[in-house]
Amino acid sequence: MNSVSFYFGWEVRLMEFLQKEMGPFGTAAASFFTMFGEEIILAAILFYIYLCRDKEFGKVLGLNLIIGTVWNPMIKNVFFRRRPYFDHPEIRCLRKVSAKADALDIKAQGYSFPSGHSTNAVTAFGTIALHPDMEGKRKKTVEAAAGVLIFLVGLSRVLLGVHYPTDVLTGWILGFLIILFLGFLRQKIRDRRILYALLLAVSLTGVFYCRTEEYFAGLGLLTGMLLSFLFEERFVNFEKTSCIQETLLRTLGAAALFGALTFLLKKLFSVCFPDPGTGLEMFLRVVRYGVMAFVIFGLYPMLFRPVRDRFLRKEDAQK
Repeated sequence: MNSVSFYFGWEVRLMEFLQKEMGPFGTAAASFFTMFGEEIILAAILFYIYLCRDKEFGKVLGLNLIIGTVWNPMIKNVFFRRRPYFDHPEIRCLRKVSAKADALDIKAQGYSFPSGHSTNAVTAFGTIALHPDMEGKRKKTVEAAAGVLIFLVGLSRVLLGVHYPTDVLTGWILGFLIILFLGFLRQKIRDRRILYALLLAVSLTGVFYCRTEEYFAGLGLLTGMLLSFLFEERFVNFEKTSCIQETLLRTLGAAALFGALTFLLKKLFSVCFPDPGTGLEMFLRVVRYGVMAFVIFGLYPMLFRPVRDRFLRKEDAQK
């Protein structure tokens, strides 16, 4: 995979200045806020909203977020922009994308343009801020908090030396365009099967030119999520919960299942199909992440009714 370097002089000077002035506290703060653009926190938020709070809005949030994780690397695989510290020794990499790999391993650390964290922050927190049921002071508070988080996630990527400011700006723009575009499609296409098929078809065009793992992982998550939504509507149709214990159980159970599936499927596929970077490995990556999404969003909710019935029987017995 060939890579290129393009940047504006002011970006390098700004990054040098910010890293020189921020100190240890700034580094720690940037490392903290950058996590709000990463999968662990975003997955937890999505699990809570979809599985406990508001299933239909969770589908909107999940689709916006996953489309961002697919379309962002589709753009990265067009521009192949190297990360700032590759070409500017004065810019330090303070948080690697892949902690185990060498900072200069471009295959492991990925490309720079646009910022995936910035896109994720907009598609996640921007969607939450647009929740149709919020109004008044609550809506203004959520909008303000979302705006601050989106800004801080983007700023953190610049401070940590892994993205140029134009990477972040483009990531923000892409996230907002995804929210607007999918919102428009939902209004025009009422049949979810047609909508899902259209989005999957657009996303599949990346198969012809994308060569990075993040694209194929995102494509797998998208495929599994779309299938799980259709499966859940027809065969499961679970209900939200206002019970604190059940909310914790559902959310923590999904997080534990996500972690277990990530570990077990990665081990299984790496043992059975050890050749990395091949077409087969990329296809199996789609399968692996697709299975994970389908299990969590489609099959896992089938446990909710039996668990709720057991809780109710215990409460009746205690009475």
